[in-house]
Amino acid sequence: MKNSLRRRGWKYYTSASYFITINIKPRKQWFGSLTEKGVHLSPTGTIVLDRLQATNEMYSHVSLDHFIIMPDHIHFILQFDPSTDHFAFGNGEFGPQKGNLGNVVNSFKRKTTKLVREIHPSFKWQKNYHDKVIHDHDTLVELRRYIQQKPRREWERLKD
Repeated sequence: MKNSLRRRGWKYYTSASYFITINIKPRKQWFGSLTEKGVHLSPTGTIVLDRLQATNEMYSHVSLDHFIIMPDHIHFILQFDPSTDHFAFGNGEFGPQKGNLGNVVNSFKRKTTKLVREIHPSFKWQKNYHDKVIHDHDTLVELRRYIQQKPRREWERLKD
């Protein structure tokens, strides 16, 4: 079996929150520019914003909690409530494949890539994505704070 970034044995369709990071390959600043006040989104960044916000409409069991679009990557928190019946579709190593975390993230990446390539034909996401299963409320609060403060921390780091 090839190496996986996913947590072995975890069911990526269960009721949980997930912290996701996806990077542009190579790390080009196509989503916007960092300012003292935050990130000023480019047209490409606006496409990413629209696709992120569409997640709630596309998947009834998924809620977009917090997110930040940085110039060359994104962080977001997805909350899953699998109380819907669409999880009756095919199983794989990490559980049902329709509507699980991988399906949701990969669908976002595919649709975003198609739209962004109308502006930047060579646009690519890095392969895969990074996820962290959020197990408790304190970690959720900490990651929300991380997302909220990310532009300011990056601005301070770059200006020094």
